[in-house]
Amino acid sequence: MYFRRCVLLLFFWASLISSEAVCASEPIITIGIVHYVKPAKNSPIVEPTLQAIREKLGDRYQIRTIDFQREHLEKAVKDGSVDIFLSSAGFYRRLIRDGARDLATAISPMYPDPNHSDGAAIVVLNSRQDLRNIPDLKGKSLVVTSKNAFSSYHVPLGEIAARGYDPFKFFSSIKDTQEGVDSAEALNALKNREVDVAFLKHCTLEDYLTLHPAEKGLYRVIEPKNSVGECARSTDLYPTWTLASTKSASPEVSRLVTSAVLDMPKTKEGFVWGVSTDFSQTDELLKTRAV
Repeated sequence: MYFRRCVLLLFFWASLISSEAVCASEPIITIGIVHYVKPAKNSPIVEPTLQAIREKLGDRYQIRTIDFQREHLEKAVKDGSVDIFLSSAGFYRRLIRDGARDLATAISPMYPDPNHSDGAAIVVLNSRQDLRNIPDLKGKSLVVTSKNAFSSYHVPLGEIAARGYDPFKFFSSIKDTQEGVDSAEALNALKNREVDVAFLKHCTLEDYLTLHPAEKGLYRVIEPKNSVGECARSTDLYPTWTLASTKSASPEVSRLVTSAVLDMPKTKEGFVWGVSTDFSQTDELLKTRAV
């Protein structure tokens, strides 16, 4: 009886060790997510995307997710320490020479074309009647949520560069909220007259005013380009958040991740993944001094 119990115990522990060894041998897929300023109109797609990838690949791979500041994610993509990453289209396109390849681009209910869905608003106080167009902003002070942000910094600078100005000498000063977690910091600086103008990702102002209805009519978007029913913006539209693979991801992993996200149902907010077929505007912007 004692011998049988020992055998059973040895078998039990051997099974545990074998099981742990199998788990430990599962390959790891690391997904990097770039830090983004909140509120972000695309944020409802993030968690469902990670869940879809886990469900599709979780039986064969360990899925690890890491949030990165922009410069750290760039390093991780270049050295191959992440396999998949989620970022702006501009960030992704800067890294194609380092092996990055797009798998899917986010689609929102208001902007169903993944080639044209992300822009920026150049915002001033409505009371500033001296600020009516982009040339009026020359020599004024600016606030941004992050100098690393593609759509809310580099895109509006590109609009200024397209007018023939040097975007880095256009403003007298630039206040950076230093990767602030809330774009309200930029609007507060504008409201308190600490600065003359703010750059915001488009739709951010509308989301802010939904939460702060008493401030409706306080702000104005310079040279709006939007159609009726869209969020106010001062720039052209570019592809938005893009899911991409790196040189460390195997073709099989890239295939499975692409399949997982493209097969996802729409989120309750109506977000879904699609395929952008034209990054030419983004590439042209990257060629200017604005990026």
